[in-house]
Amino acid sequence: MLTKDDLHAIGELIKAENKPLKEAVAQIRNDMVTKPDLEANNKVIGTIVRAEIGAVKQELVKLGEKIAKRLNDQDEQIEKIKNALHVSKN
Repeated sequence: MLTKDDLHAIGELIKAENKPLKEAVAQIRNDMVTKPDLEANNKVIGTIVRAEIGAVKQELVKLGEKIAKRLNDQDEQIEKIKNALHVSKN
């Protein structure tokens, strides 16, 4: 039969066995990411992505304007060359 001291010793062993588990569970709970955390992160990421998309759109517009200007300049040069060739034939 177990004595009171034996039962107390068994109880202490059980507590000692459970201590690492309790600490691990506490650490996991501490490290867990919650839904509000994820929602906040998603909002921040969304804002950053929208800003980047806006910046890329502005760059594309500038590039488009540069391309249009170069095409116009080339068209003018082609017309000058055509006129020069036409004048030299006469």
